[in-house]
Amino acid sequence: MVCKLKVLKKNRGFTLTELIIVIAIIGVLSAILIPAITDYVRDAKISSDEQEARAIYNIYNNYKLEYEHDLTANNFFEYYEEITGEKLVPVPKDPKNPKNKFWFCKKNYICLYPHSQGLPEDFDLMKVTEYFVYKGHYYTVIDAETGEIIESGITDDPVIVGGSGGSNEG
Repeated sequence: MVCKLKVLKKNRGFTLTELIIVIAIIGVLSAILIPAITDYVRDAKISSDEQEARAIYNIYNNYKLEYEHDLTANNFFEYYEEITGEKLVPVPKDPKNPKNKFWFCKKNYICLYPHSQGLPEDFDLMKVTEYFVYKGHYYTVIDAETGEIIESGITDDPVIVGGSGGSNEG
């Protein structure tokens, strides 16, 4: 009978000390891993934005070639929608609308399009665009000439709504 009581006492479960130690270990591991995982997620989002920005640049580059040789009657946004099936800028009259995710810019990221005021009728957007700003998870800035990513992972909106009729001053 004494043997049975000893066996029962051994199978009672964990002690409070053992539980506290396990909880402390889990806390330390999570304190180490959560920031690392967060950085991986941010890096993945930035990489995704850069890939999307490069894809848009490639479509823009194709459009620019067709535009220069008068092979398309569409503007860039119609051309983009024709190729991808999605609207790139659904609210052109409100440049800061959250649905907008792409801007043509001059120096200092001054927005030329979407921008409905101050640009003359004969204004050639293709000739004066120096940068694109793409908004995905973060903002990504692309050189319009080379397609090089200038900046990515920007959390603050770099776009300045403006555009003074085609002058190159920013």
